[in-house]
Amino acid sequence: MGIPEPIYKAIELYGQSQYTLPYEFDEEMRNYVACLYVSHRVCSFINDGGLPSDPLTQAYLSSMGFAEMSLEQLVRLYVVPELRARTNKMPIEVQVFFSI
Repeated sequence: MGIPEPIYKAIELYGQSQYTLPYEFDEEMRNYVACLYVSHRVCSFINDGGLPSDPLTQAYLSSMGFAEMSLEQLVRLYVVPELRARTNKMPIEVQVFFSI
């Protein structure tokens, strides 16, 4: 069993997302690429402690239905609470990180 086609296609297209607006991707792949793009921005925000400076982040958030939300709000309202709720299933280092 291999990687599902939408997943590897999204990974292939990810490089283009750095300079392509979400609506420029085929509708079939748009949500997958947007999810991957925003996921990388969330990781940067959490790991680096600062907001990514690229102008496309809000466009990708909007394409995912978060038009009225900044990346910071998305992380603070959804990502961190969800990760904290699941920390007991994660490695101890992650548990310590989210206990702050």
